Amino acid sequence: MITLELEQVGDFLVNKIKDLPNTFSNFLQENKFSIEREMQIGYGKSGLAIRTGKLIKSLHTNIYKVEKGAEIKIGYEKEYASYLEHGTAPYTIHGNPILHWTAGGVDFFATKVQHPGVRAYKFLEKPSYTVAKQLQNKLPGYLKRVWE
Repeated sequence: MITLELEQVGDFLVNKIKDLPNTFSNFLQENKFSIEREMQIGYGKSGLAIRTGKLIKSLHTNIYKVEKGAEIKIGYEKEYASYLEHGTAPYTIHGNPILHWTAGGVDFFATKVQHPGVRAYKFLEKPSYTVAKQLQNKLPGYLKRVWE
């Protein structure tokens, strides 16, 4: 889960607009599609194979009002997303009671196997920097449009 926050800086904004959390929330809502598109592009650039498409389809973007502005939480609903984002240490897979797989036409059986771990793909973290920069660039124009 990645969280981006927009927060007021200085009292001049309070004088300019009374309901800053609503303004920031509306700004994020207006840009939700481009945020999700950028996250999907980042997923594609991560080198992570798309097998069923279920992970990328589980992308969700939630916008919340907070005391001094608004925040957006971007994440994936699939449980295994965090393993792919952050990676895993080596681990043992135990059979129930045995494991079986075929490679090169040969059957293999084992009670356990050592997995080397999963590398971290950072498919959420990397594009979040691009999204934050895009929002930072769009915000002044949005505020000018809203305040005029």
